[in-house]
Amino acid sequence: MRTKIKILIIASALALIVLSAIQYALIKNTFKLQRDIFFKEIKQELKFLEKIDRWDDTYAKMFEGALSQCDDNVIQAEQLRVQFYKKRDSLNERFKSYFAEEIETKKLTFPISYQKNITSAIVFNKWGKDTLVSTENEPVLLFGDLLNNETRYHVNTGEWSSMSSSKQKDNRMDLVNKNRGFEITTSSYIDVKNWEIEVLRRMFWVLLASFGSISMIIMLFTYAFYAVIKQKRNADIKTDFVNNITHELKTPLATLSIATKTLQTYAIQNSKAKFQATVATIYRQRKRIQKLFDQVVNDSVGFKSVQLEKKRWMLKYG
Repeated sequence: MRTKIKILIIASALALIVLSAIQYALIKNTFKLQRDIFFKEIKQELKFLEKIDRWDDTYAKMFEGALSQCDDNVIQAEQLRVQFYKKRDSLNERFKSYFAEEIETKKLTFPISYQKNITSAIVFNKWGKDTLVSTENEPVLLFGDLLNNETRYHVNTGEWSSMSSSKQKDNRMDLVNKNRGFEITTSSYIDVKNWEIEVLRRMFWVLLASFGSISMIIMLFTYAFYAVIKQKRNADIKTDFVNNITHELKTPLATLSIATKTLQTYAIQNSKAKFQATVATIYRQRKRIQKLFDQVVNDSVGFKSVQLEKKRWMLKYG
């Protein structure tokens, strides 16, 4: 019996672990799905960002003007970087004000931050190719605020390019193709403060159903264990009772058997004293059996727990 209970407990524990793992996987996938849906809704609210092309055009014009200066060897790539950062700081302040005004009109219940980076910037001029920003290095902030890499959500990737080619003579007076322009790659991110709470709020009924089902299974397993253990305890009590009552009955029954056989002998029948002693022995063993029987009956029906209350009743005869 104990072995069966151990097997049942182990099997139930394994089943509970498997069910919990399945529930965890379902909740995790649901969380990811709800997160993507949530951020898609946020992207719909941020459609006004599609109108920031005019901000990008400002940078494009700056790079176009800088290309001519690079061709004439007026400025170097490092000076172009300095010009970019100065322009970026002034434009970004204006962009932040514009972004805050637009967000305020949306009347959202959670704050949103935006970040647009330049992940790669390459300039082509008559002197060759010059990399201003490399994908191997840290991205350069273009618009918005610096966001936490762990919590930000990628929105999209953009690209600016302005390329033209012309034929020029090299040192040997041969015509060669020369590319002129720039290629810039950008990435946009958003960050919603405490977005996890919003997603979990949308998953309330899913989480409630999941935790409720797990709790119900645990309760059923617990009740089953309790019932099995109680049944085993009752079986042990029954076995102990049968063993004890058998032992208690064997002694007086054996004594009664011997006393009965003794009464049948001739010597006892002719001796009054021995006869009386044997009868007394039979009487004692009978009382012992009677006492044992009464104890068993009283314990089984709960006689000791029953309290009787006396009341006076008036009987009327019709």
